[in-house]
Amino acid sequence: MTTVLERQHTYRVTLTPCPRCKRQPGSHGWPTPWLHELAIADGVQVVHVLLCRRPSCAFAEIINLRAEAPAIRRSWLRAAVSRYPLTFAAAAVINGIAFGLLLALT
Repeated sequence: MTTVLERQHTYRVTLTPCPRCKRQPGSHGWPTPWLHELAIADGVQVVHVLLCRRPSCAFAEIINLRAEAPAIRRSWLRAAVSRYPLTFAAAAVINGIAFGLLLALT
């Protein structure tokens, strides 16, 4: 049996150069330091952060902090009945007939 875990974080490189590295003298000769976006979810809230991965730069900025929306769960039976109403109506009629015959024979 395999247990699927929910994603706890996402990570991507943005196309935004680091503003702190861009202001440093001599930075025009460096390779472009792109900002990295990190999103961490702990089940209660989500934090979106921008980071510069250059060792001499300590740029970090929280761009979004929000509470996670609770998952709305519909009943699987309610969803199935709304998807196949004629099938469930036919099954109810057949079960009613079978139950009536069972009571009549006893």
